[in-house]
Amino acid sequence: MNSIHKIWLLLLTCLLAAAATAEETRAVHVIEQRPFIQRLRVELVPKYGYTLNEPYFDYHQAGGDLRFHITEEWALAGTFSYYFSNEADELADVQNTFEVFPEKRPVRWYAGGEVSYTPFYGKFILFGSWIVPWNAWLSVGGGVTLTGVDGMRPTGTVGLGARLFLTRWLTLHLELKDHIYNEDFKAGDSLMNNVVVNAGFGLWIPFGWDYELPK
Repeated sequence: MNSIHKIWLLLLTCLLAAAATAEETRAVHVIEQRPFIQRLRVELVPKYGYTLNEPYFDYHQAGGDLRFHITEEWALAGTFSYYFSNEADELADVQNTFEVFPEKRPVRWYAGGEVSYTPFYGKFILFGSWIVPWNAWLSVGGGVTLTGVDGMRPTGTVGLGARLFLTRWLTLHLELKDHIYNEDFKAGDSLMNNVVVNAGFGLWIPFGWDYELPK
């Protein structure tokens, strides 16, 4: 065997060895199954709320959402909140200090609907071993706010929320939502922003699911 043949044989041996090494070490991409399925499930959320930006009343709310998830990202919901109100100390201070008596239109309840979109997903480790998946959504909607005795106010809403997946059928919810409506005072109309923080638990129906091709 001449030197040319030896060189070619050496090159071929090197190429075969490199190919075998690449075959053994190539990266394998695995698509992980979702830890929680939302598509075609109903989410029932009893919730508690508190208004952050009202100076004259302390507003506490009890309510709930009924949400149907069309896909993993998109959902439609109906929502209702009943307001429990007490006059805040700031109102008495204004009246006593400045002898000014602001016109009061307390919020009674809100009812409406919304569309939500869930673009954010992730997970974190709790207590060193418990892996907790989460997601976050954006919402926009509209409805009616009752203020005073008979003030039915058309209302638009925008919101940002997050949920933690505790089990296959139970989630923890946190949400910040702005209710925007026009209030008719004797001194003139005023655009109102009722910013509410909500917390609650989500009950999912059906309670579980089965993958067609489980791991």
